[in-house]
Amino acid sequence: MGCGSSVNPAQVKLEDVETKCNALKAKGDGVGKEGLDEVTQISKELSEIFEDFVKTSNMDALNRIGVLSDMLLDNLMSRLKVDLLKLDGADDIIKQILSVGKNLDGVRSSPATKKLEACLEPLRQQAPLHSLKKMQEGIKGLTKSAELPDCLTEILKELAVVSSKPLDKKLADQTLAICKAYTAKAEKGFPGLLQGSGIGCVSTMKDLASQFDKACDKVKASSPDAAWDPFEPKLDKLVDAYSHKELDKLGNKASAELQRDGFSAALEAMASMQEWWAYGKDSPERPQEIENLKALFALAEKQTLEACASPPKDVDLADVAQTLDEQRKAFAGLPAADGDGLAAMVKIQQAELSAAAAATVYTDPLNELRAELDKGSGQSLATMLKATERVASVIDKVPADALESVTKACEDLEAWVREAASKSSRPDKLEGLCKFATRYDATRAKLPSPPVPLLPELQELACASNLSAAEEELSKETGLNPSAVLEFVKSVGQYLPAVGLSEGSRDKLQAVIAKTTERVSESHQKALADGAEAKLAGLLKFAETFDAAVTAASGEAELSGKLEAAADAGAAPAEAEPAEAAADAGEAPVEAEPAEAEPEKPAGPSEAEVAAVTAKIEEADAELAQETGLNPNNILQVLSSIEPLWEPVAESEELKARLVSTFGSLQGGMATACAGAAADDNEAKLKALMAFAQKVDGVQAKLGSCAPGFCRSVAQAGAAQDLADAGTELAKETGMNPTLVIKNLRHLKQYWEQIGGDDQPGVQELHGKLGELCSTMRERIKTSYTENPAKREGLLKFAATYDTTITDLAGAGNPDLQSELSALDTGS
Repeated sequence: MGCGSSVNPAQVKLEDVETKCNALKAKGDGVGKEGLDEVTQISKELSEIFEDFVKTSNMDALNRIGVLSDMLLDNLMSRLKVDLLKLDGADDIIKQILSVGKNLDGVRSSPATKKLEACLEPLRQQAPLHSLKKMQEGIKGLTKSAELPDCLTEILKELAVVSSKPLDKKLADQTLAICKAYTAKAEKGFPGLLQGSGIGCVSTMKDLASQFDKACDKVKASSPDAAWDPFEPKLDKLVDAYSHKELDKLGNKASAELQRDGFSAALEAMASMQEWWAYGKDSPERPQEIENLKALFALAEKQTLEACASPPKDVDLADVAQTLDEQRKAFAGLPAADGDGLAAMVKIQQAELSAAAAATVYTDPLNELRAELDKGSGQSLATMLKATERVASVIDKVPADALESVTKACEDLEAWVREAASKSSRPDKLEGLCKFATRYDATRAKLPSPPVPLLPELQELACASNLSAAEEELSKETGLNPSAVLEFVKSVGQYLPAVGLSEGSRDKLQAVIAKTTERVSESHQKALADGAEAKLAGLLKFAETFDAAVTAASGEAELSGKLEAAADAGAAPAEAEPAEAAADAGEAPVEAEPAEAEPEKPAGPSEAEVAAVTAKIEEADAELAQETGLNPNNILQVLSSIEPLWEPVAESEELKARLVSTFGSLQGGMATACAGAAADDNEAKLKALMAFAQKVDGVQAKLGSCAPGFCRSVAQAGAAQDLADAGTELAKETGMNPTLVIKNLRHLKQYWEQIGGDDQPGVQELHGKLGELCSTMRERIKTSYTENPAKREGLLKFAATYDTTITDLAGAGNPDLQSELSALDTGS
């Protein structure tokens, strides 16, 4: 373009249209509405520039415009396919195509509209047959229930094409036959669709079925005598039939969950029931379904209220009750709940349980105290004291009308203690009562109407008992144990009442002082005569300790002073040698002839040796006599300390008898403790007790086997308790918990080897009880396995645990329950 030349606007527009047409051609065939607005705009622009070039007779430009119109017509013709008639708004698309054709008619020598109409007419004739073929192919390829909605959606598109113009009777009958083929497949496959997709597919299918029936009714108008059963009513029947099954299945699931307190799962199942409840409401099954639902809500109410006493973890029963009330209202035809509904009942129940729980804070220990008092024998001071202390700790929570029962229980306890004290002559027993009274009086002061304290009168009784025991010991002509007398007097000082001893006890104390002084003085004189320096030193040390104990007991004694005076008085003259004495008498000294040696006598245990062992035994007895604070390790340590002292006194029948008694007391306590630990399922305590029993067994063997079978008797007590507990659980007709039985059987392994063989007392009986128990257990499990197929997997796992548990338990039978159950399964 030279300098000063001008640009032709029409030429620029033409070039622009050419660029657009080339781009349009590059995209390929046109489809439906896609890009049609762009073609419309280009055709308008082409019409405008055509007028400009006609005026200038620019043939080159006009030829170029003809080529461009052919390109646009080709794009329009490519859109005229059978599938166009199936699109939404197909008529509007065809109108727009023809409108573009009219625009092109103005720039062409041959009209575009004629070509478009010529193409549309056979298309309209072919479209119904093409759609019917597509419908047949779609139905033939329908093999999965999940494809039913998509298949029907495609059929509706094809039906829209088929019914877009009046049909002849033959084509209408052919169309309805194809539609019937779909309904036949749908009737068979729809339950599967419901099972796979759930209730969510119902509304989709019903909407499609409604459109389907309307389309088929339109087709049927072209063949009035043709038979057509609407699809939607059939669908409704299928949904109703399926809903009955789902309601029954979900109801059973909810019931099972409720019975095991699975509230969340139960509520979920009942929520699903609400969705199905809308269907089948006019069916003959609905009255029974209402009854079933009433029973389900009654069960839900019962389980929810019962669970209030022991709520499941992570479950808010108030929320559960509120949800159940709301669900009940959602079920049309179900009677309203009684009263204000379950949520109100739960609120009342929880309030009552809360009040009851608050009451148990004091009623539980009070009942425990009363139960202990009501025992014929074997009451535990520790248990009664602990119960009283628990009541005192919550006395501010005890209602005014219940205070009288607290006072009455305390009065009964005090009466029992006084009676027990009056009947006891054992100092250790009374000293235990004193220890109890010390804590009890402090506790009783916190309770209503505190009486005169127990401790002073028990202290007086304890002092009197110790003094009587001292008098009894001092009355022995031989075998006197000074250490025992000393300990009795020390106890008087320890338990001396604040007001001092009674007149009778003071007299007893003085008598003990006098008799002890007499007996010790005699031994002292003999030791002086024998020149037994070690014994003299021991007696003097005893006297000093005795004087201190007497002083603490509010008495007066000068035993050590008397012994010192006696020693001083007898020392000088006695030390003169026989030769010197003869010289003083004026006689010639006589040479002493050697004394004839006396035959050596077998030496028995000395008093010190006897006293040392006696003191140890008494120390162990004192520890065993404690009602509270008993330390088994202390007892074991004391008994073990006897071992190096035992050989010199091993022939003492008295010491052997006392040792047998001590081990007997320990054995009784250990057996009781082992049975208690077994009853409480306290495995850690059982292990500790059995380990301790074995240690004690070793000690008694070194002390002349004074308690043979110690460990065996403790183990038998635990075994008997566990077998009894297992038998009680197995005796339950319903609600038997096999896991508890397994726990009892597992305990047996801790002491089964210790109970001994069948030749030992009581062992055959234990083996027999275990055999009976295991036989009953096997029969219960086998019966359950046969009658409850759904539980078989769990029962097989339990049987494996059972077999492992009874392995190596003599008397339990063969550990083959799992294989026996498997054989039953194979046989069935």
